[in-house]
Amino acid sequence: MAIILVSLRRWILLFALISICFMWTNFGNADKDVLETMPGVGSGAGDGNSVGSGGDGDGSGGNSVGSGGDGVRAGGGGVGFGDPAQIISKTLLCFNDKYIYSSCEESCRLNENGNLNVPSQKIDEFCKGPCLTETNLVLSCLDNIFSNFIFYNKATIQDIKETIQSGCGYGPQRGNFNVAEHIQTEESKALKTTHHALIGLVLILMWHGLLL
Repeated sequence: MAIILVSLRRWILLFALISICFMWTNFGNADKDVLETMPGVGSGAGDGNSVGSGGDGDGSGGNSVGSGGDGVRAGGGGVGFGDPAQIISKTLLCFNDKYIYSSCEESCRLNENGNLNVPSQKIDEFCKGPCLTETNLVLSCLDNIFSNFIFYNKATIQDIKETIQSGCGYGPQRGNFNVAEHIQTEESKALKTTHHALIGLVLILMWHGLLL
């Protein structure tokens, strides 16, 4: 009987170790997929406008408009707001409204692609000057029109806010306004958290198995 118990414990230990190795490999590959599939700023071939409808519920989502390399998408479903083309036209006005973006230098402004190009020598000027205030006004304008607004690089309004917060903070990410990189980092953190939780679960099961 004792021999059977020892053998059973060894099998449980072996199973737990194999499970950990399997999860480590899978999450490692998933992490690589995040890095490889992160959206970048693309350039369109020719000029064109396209409007589509999709999303869940009664919402209108997955809509896009492009002219060359610029594009905006209002996606994510939600409550309907009427004609998708009108929604897109209104959101584009948020970027071009002279009463919103009036003092911020054009090169430092948030664009329709979801990019913030703030030179290192202008970090303080952006974070402590009118650019920060006006950029937040643009985000508020977009949020008031369509709360699930998605930029061309797949960034959400919240992604932009978090990027600005870390870029203007005094931590290691100060001066980094790369929105795509911020999204990538958050995705990686989420994968690692899940990974660690699963390993903890396997270790608990292994411990209980050894106590049998």
